[in-house]
Amino acid sequence: MRTQNDTYNRKLWFAAFFGVGLTFLVLTSDLWALRYIFKWDAWNQFWPWFHYLAEALRSGKLPLWEPHACCGFPYHADPTTGTFNPVYIAVAYLFGGSYQVFQYLWLSHWLVGLAGFFFLARKMGFGPAGTFVGAITFGFNGFFIGNAEHTYWIMALGYFPWILLLLEESFESNVLYAVPAGALFGLVGPGINLGIYMAVMIACWCFLRKMQFRKPALVLVIVFLVAALVLSPSFLPFLAESDGYTDRASGLSVENACNTHRFLMSGLVSLIAPALTVNYPGDLGSNIPNVPMMNVYLGIFGLVSLWLVASTESLRKRWTWLLVFVVIAFLFSLGTTGGLRVLGYYILPPLRYVRHSSLFRAFWLFGGALLSAAVADKMLSGSEDERKRLFDNAFRTSFVILYAAFAAFCWAWLVPTVTLVYEFREIFPVPNSLFTALELVGPQIVLAALFGAAFCLNASPQRGRIFATFLLLLVVADAAVHVHTNKATICWNGQAVELSSELERRSVERKGVPLSGEEKRVVGPVHTNFGIFDGKFYVRSFLPGTAGSYDFLVGGTWPPVQDTGFLDTLVNGPRWWLSPKVVYAPADNKEALAFLRDKNSQSGLPIFLHSETAAAGSSTTSEFVKPGTYGNVRVLSYQAEEVLLTVNAPDRCWLFTTERYAPGWKAYVDGEEATVFKANFCFRALAIPKGLHTVKMEYMPTTYRAFAVLSWATTFVALVVLGLLTFKRCRRGLSSEWKRNHSIS
Repeated sequence: MRTQNDTYNRKLWFAAFFGVGLTFLVLTSDLWALRYIFKWDAWNQFWPWFHYLAEALRSGKLPLWEPHACCGFPYHADPTTGTFNPVYIAVAYLFGGSYQVFQYLWLSHWLVGLAGFFFLARKMGFGPAGTFVGAITFGFNGFFIGNAEHTYWIMALGYFPWILLLLEESFESNVLYAVPAGALFGLVGPGINLGIYMAVMIACWCFLRKMQFRKPALVLVIVFLVAALVLSPSFLPFLAESDGYTDRASGLSVENACNTHRFLMSGLVSLIAPALTVNYPGDLGSNIPNVPMMNVYLGIFGLVSLWLVASTESLRKRWTWLLVFVVIAFLFSLGTTGGLRVLGYYILPPLRYVRHSSLFRAFWLFGGALLSAAVADKMLSGSEDERKRLFDNAFRTSFVILYAAFAAFCWAWLVPTVTLVYEFREIFPVPNSLFTALELVGPQIVLAALFGAAFCLNASPQRGRIFATFLLLLVVADAAVHVHTNKATICWNGQAVELSSELERRSVERKGVPLSGEEKRVVGPVHTNFGIFDGKFYVRSFLPGTAGSYDFLVGGTWPPVQDTGFLDTLVNGPRWWLSPKVVYAPADNKEALAFLRDKNSQSGLPIFLHSETAAAGSSTTSEFVKPGTYGNVRVLSYQAEEVLLTVNAPDRCWLFTTERYAPGWKAYVDGEEATVFKANFCFRALAIPKGLHTVKMEYMPTTYRAFAVLSWATTFVALVVLGLLTFKRCRRGLSSEWKRNHSIS
């Protein structure tokens, strides 16, 4: 029968789980109440794309092409849009794409990450108090707070502990748990960079945890095979449709892949005072775009725990494998400085396609959170001698941290001349002051002193409950301070709420209003995706993966920008025109690209075709014409993925459009299929016979359909497998409990 001790333990576990959830809800209450909302990349990119997905799904179609950003791009072929993610599809279809829905989707995944860590820690044998400490340390570490704007990375990391939990089950009970683990890993697709790095660290976890080869290798094969099937409709279209849209499909240079937004050693100051990396990035050798990548705060207790595990023989022996896991992730995060990222670049091909090496810090912070759970457990339940040694060492360590925090305060007060102030869509410097330094570092000084006082309670059993209570309260207070002092990297204030509501109002107003296809393009505010809401066509939108050739032609899509002749063509010239002449130029011809960049809509504009065979039949006597002055083109109907034109050609010529090219575009001239060629490095052109014709352009990529069905079917099978395994476990557990309750004493 169930003993009184079992009942008490259950209550402790319930209290710990409830405490984790309540702590998260309280510390993020402003976000749940929508007084503040997501910012930066989330507001400029991820939310608009989620809104576009919702609008398309609710109109009965899967979005394939988005025409408003940077002259159009293959929406479904960018993994970060989440087009094929079952969770995003379900939420977008059922609840819509409002900023409220997106915010709750983001926060829910964040909370799911804490819950996953909680159950993983319990599975690994930690007690309720240690599990609580680890979960709070994990949920409010420097990655979640620093990279809060990268909502898809936060969502992806929310799955990570659950994947490891399923892997633990696959090792201990049934290898089939690797199937749902693989499907869950497949859901990280929109967080593509973090997903690829996660694969590396999952492999490290498996081999380090089990210290053998055969079973971990088998489990990993299953996980990655299932994940590949789930991810296939996101990645195969990316490879197939990348031509003209992005340069990423050909891989990145070793310098670009390893050192773009790598973790800088100066960022280690955030272990003591995370707000310094936000307010003084220039003084720490960083810059504003790199601010989210510099926060590695693990809490005062987390930092103490790292040292205690490394310096205490019994803990070090028990957790050597996890320390190695942390070190591997740390070295990867340093880019070329750590060496491992370079080695991975040459050994593991997927690492050639992704940047932001600092994302690896998510995993060494995860390992650090587990170590903090281990130390808390040992402090509360170890032998008297062990506790005494731990408390003495912890007190000395907290004193060192207190000294380091005071040194950081002195530096923040005396060295920087300015500090950054973060307002809605604006960052500006103001004179630095003693008060600013005290506000940024003072809380950590107080916390370090309080932790030191807690460790002075020593290992006395009589003070055990007092210490446990004090420890839990300090860990929660530490997390609260981190949220407060680093709010600049998490959210925007009510102004963002008001503008988001205004954007959604514009979207509702234009719903049902057809596009003409002849709207004048606008340059637009850089670093936004407003076209999804207001229906305008922006030459410069926030499209991080856009091809370098397009970026060059328009003078940049990321500050600083400059005006170009071709930018004038896109804004003031027609979007469709005829030209009697095209010339061949290889797609990597820098001279032709530079020549084209300087041409505006008032001059004869060259049409460079990147197929030598197709260009061979073009007129050699004609001159390049001013856009719109040769023949006539009229738009009959315009939709994102289908355009209908009438074309009156004086002679055999070429129809050119400043709509972006992708291999999935098909064309039909009077019902006869015609080849669509890439022209002017990232746009479309096709040959037109003499006379009056009807031309239809249709975006019909074929790579995604079969793989989408395969992906969703795989996800369904994984859910069935997980359901059967769970049912079998519950049935076995109920049977065991029945036998215990009816056994004869």
